[in-house]
Amino acid sequence: MRSLLFVPGDRPDRFSKATASGADALILDLEDSVSLGRKIDLRQEISEFTSIEQGLPVFVRVNSTTK
Repeated sequence: MRSLLFVPGDRPDRFSKATASGADALILDLEDSVSLGRKIDLRQEISEFTSIEQGLPVFVRVNSTTK
């Protein structure tokens, strides 16, 4: 892979647009920039997005489960 595109996990409106970016893979980011309260809802949206074939690898970056 030559290019990885990080997409903020709290911006599901950008997920589909990112697949057309030309990047070799997407990383949906649920790290520190996403508030803890929103992560539960966003996990569901990310799960729905990743359940559909996107035509490129999609990874999810997460925090420790203890946070």
